[in-house]
Amino acid sequence: MRFKFVLLLLLIQTYFTYSQTFVVKGSVKDANDRHSLMGANIALKPIREDMNAIFTTSNTNGNFEINSVPQGRYIIEITFLGYETFQDTVRPRQRPVIEYNVLLQPSFVQLDQVTVTGQAIAAEQKGDTVQFNARAFKVNPDANAEDLITKIPGLVREGGVVKAQGEEVKQVLVDGKPFFGDDPNIALRNLPADLIEKIQVFDRLSDQAQFTGFDDGNTSKTINIITRPDRRSGQFGKLYGGYGSDDRFTSGGNVNYFSSETKISIIGLGNNVNQQNFSSQDLIGFTGGSSRGRGGFGGGRGGFSGGGFRPGGDVSNFMVGAQDGNTNTYSLGINYMDEWGDYLKATGSYFFNLSKVENDQILKRTFYNDLESGQIYNENSLSDRDNHNHRFDARIEYMLDSSSSFILTPRFSFQENKSYEIVFGKNFLDTIQTSETNYKYNSNSDAYSFSNELLHRFRFDLPGRTLSTNVSTSRSNRNSPFDINSLNSFLTTGTSEFLDQSTDQLVNSYTLSTNINYTEPIGEQSQVQINVSGSFSKNVSDKKTFKLNSLSLRHDLLDSLLSNEYENDYVRFNPGISYRFRSDEINFNAGLSYQHSSLRGEQIYPYYYNVDKRYNNLLWNARFSYRFTQTDNIRINYNTNVNAPSISQLQNTVDNSNPLFLKTGNQNLNEEFTNRLFTRYMMTSLENGSNLFALLFLSHTKNYIGTKTIVAKNDTVINGISLNKGIQLSIPVNLDYSLNARTMMNYGFPIQAIMSNLNFNASYNFSYIPSLLNEVINYNQNHGLGLGINLSSNISEKIDFRLSYSPTYNFSRNDIQKSLNTNYLIHTASGYLNLILFDDFFIRNDLAYYYNSGLSADINRAFYLWNIGIGMYLFSDKSGVLRLEINDVLNQNESLNKTISETYIEEKSNRILRQYFLLTFTYNLKIFGGGAPPERDDRHGRDRRW
Repeated sequence: MRFKFVLLLLLIQTYFTYSQTFVVKGSVKDANDRHSLMGANIALKPIREDMNAIFTTSNTNGNFEINSVPQGRYIIEITFLGYETFQDTVRPRQRPVIEYNVLLQPSFVQLDQVTVTGQAIAAEQKGDTVQFNARAFKVNPDANAEDLITKIPGLVREGGVVKAQGEEVKQVLVDGKPFFGDDPNIALRNLPADLIEKIQVFDRLSDQAQFTGFDDGNTSKTINIITRPDRRSGQFGKLYGGYGSDDRFTSGGNVNYFSSETKISIIGLGNNVNQQNFSSQDLIGFTGGSSRGRGGFGGGRGGFSGGGFRPGGDVSNFMVGAQDGNTNTYSLGINYMDEWGDYLKATGSYFFNLSKVENDQILKRTFYNDLESGQIYNENSLSDRDNHNHRFDARIEYMLDSSSSFILTPRFSFQENKSYEIVFGKNFLDTIQTSETNYKYNSNSDAYSFSNELLHRFRFDLPGRTLSTNVSTSRSNRNSPFDINSLNSFLTTGTSEFLDQSTDQLVNSYTLSTNINYTEPIGEQSQVQINVSGSFSKNVSDKKTFKLNSLSLRHDLLDSLLSNEYENDYVRFNPGISYRFRSDEINFNAGLSYQHSSLRGEQIYPYYYNVDKRYNNLLWNARFSYRFTQTDNIRINYNTNVNAPSISQLQNTVDNSNPLFLKTGNQNLNEEFTNRLFTRYMMTSLENGSNLFALLFLSHTKNYIGTKTIVAKNDTVINGISLNKGIQLSIPVNLDYSLNARTMMNYGFPIQAIMSNLNFNASYNFSYIPSLLNEVINYNQNHGLGLGINLSSNISEKIDFRLSYSPTYNFSRNDIQKSLNTNYLIHTASGYLNLILFDDFFIRNDLAYYYNSGLSADINRAFYLWNIGIGMYLFSDKSGVLRLEINDVLNQNESLNKTISETYIEEKSNRILRQYFLLTFTYNLKIFGGGAPPERDDRHGRDRRW
């Protein structure tokens, strides 16, 4: 019965007859000597707003042909560097073929202007897309794309991830096509800066939203790298290897073959100096310094990082950056892009990485409590982790004709993780030590994830009338067996216990979803959309924990308190309607959908229990953008959504991976309901090269799934769980509401007098997160105020410097324990200088200063990190580079971090790689021809034809 509505949705779509089309073909030549112009850009731009532009380029003979063009009026535009632009109006009038044999006139005025000014326009705005000219930002000759974007206003690297306009970049495209899937780091760290002509930053819509024109809210911040026309055909890359003190080594490289239609890239890396040119995929959850990952403590969902001195990143979409500890890293990947005519396009990539991490960690957590001095937990741990990942993704676009197309997007990931950890922890209650634990944790886990998405798009003869169907499936499996041996001492009673247990834990999940959209034009500027969507997901979790049998000396005694079998089904059905209006200045759409969902849970072991909950919600969304001029606009988005509890939150079993901090689930959890508001203003000045953006984000979550924490003041039993004094039990519960807010402003402009770019930014973050502490509600407020100033040179490739300073002030307030209210200031200052001397020699200095006033007195609050390198270019074409580097000259590097959540304040330090020397040789390969594929169309990420 539960599949009936899904099957009904899949039977709704019917395919219709194809529309009439015509062909535009011709040639492009020089008007003086009639030689063919290869790589000229041909753009066919429709007069109507509801149709998308079509692009192509001339071949080696200067010829071009665009087939299957939908009926309508167009503007044809033909451009070639150094020539006048050709434009004409295309009126098919039922003619099957329209031919243009164009003779372009050389643009002498343009050449004179370039010679006189010599100054490239730094930025321009095309709708909601901000486009930066790479030539306006000078970097050293061997810089990569990541070095380039650090000079662009509004683009920063923070915590191992790239952020644009205050949001994390989820994908980097190369000439509008995916490059190694959804991992931004691979493209930015492997593509050379001199390959890039332009950088585009925009909010990419989903493929279905790009086609219909209705923003469905599934946007992702995206960077599109537009390559230089003279770099789009050829072979390029680099190979490098180095060795240094303490047996430190580095090796790797990348080789790329680019042509007008085919692009192949191979990358590899191996080192033991904590360098990583990719984002790791974490399906199991073993991120950060602890192998136990998320299992060690309760609470913490509302964490608010006060900054710190560590690399790494968050776990969004299972992708994480470099991690704490000393890491040996090996990786290998290949990316393939190709086109076969106008009808078939394909991209695909495979990536493998292996990491071995050793880490020492010191952790201190101060928990909010109704006692005067609260609860403090101190922990020292040693961990050793081996992790390897395989991931594959592809995108295949097939056009049946000008009216109908398919997009298939499969993804597959596999991960294995072996972890070993030794932990010693002490628990203090009201300044008195109540307990301590000394335990070993050993796991050998694996997980896989497979997803597939198929989108069919059909366009009717009537412009604006479309039908699209999206069907997606996903399947994941996580097998996480682990062993725990622990000695737990309870000092108030003088007792102790020894745990020797083995746990098998298997979690399976499956999801099927579909979304059908039909759009109908209303007049010249409006459309209405009717959509029906639904999904079915099933999750099964089986956890069995066995104690050691003293007779058989085997783990064959099942512990019912630590074991559980649970499965849940979540079914969602959403019919809705939306309206859209678009003019030259205004783009507005609003929609309303009704969502009926059901959450069914069934516990099979240790005793039978079931829940069956039904929910009905009205979900609103509205999006408004207004273009004041060609260079400034404002965008306002509002949406609502519901979030179902996860199976780990529902499963009523005890997690004792840290015996002093127990966790269990709650079968009675309900959905969360969230309202979100996002506003962004952007302005770009072509006259002075300045740009400004400001954003505001607000969210309100009702029925927030927070944490109920019980701290045993005496030996007690709660819900059948024995708690000694000082032991903490965490349970997820629905609380009233939570609030989050973020605002940011960035302003950048060039200073011609010193040939540099200056960038200012300011930000404010706020969170209001509830929790329940010993049955007393506690609201924790976190505030963060940040400022930043960045000066980067734009003099030449031989002189490259950056100076930056960013103070951050953080303060938190809670209702229960006023003594834990904190105020602290973080200073981060850095300087970078790269000088090329006598054309062949270079010297690099990278100096940073960190200070955190909020750390405990016994922790080093300030340190300098200074890296220096000298080297020389080899061979006549300077393709070889020999470089000597000293990392952490002063031997002061630290990895320190402070985090404030709704239940605790945490200070954490990790082992960090300190001073070493490294001598590295690099060989650069650069062989280029011609070719010029088109830029991305400026329609929120629409593809070239739709």
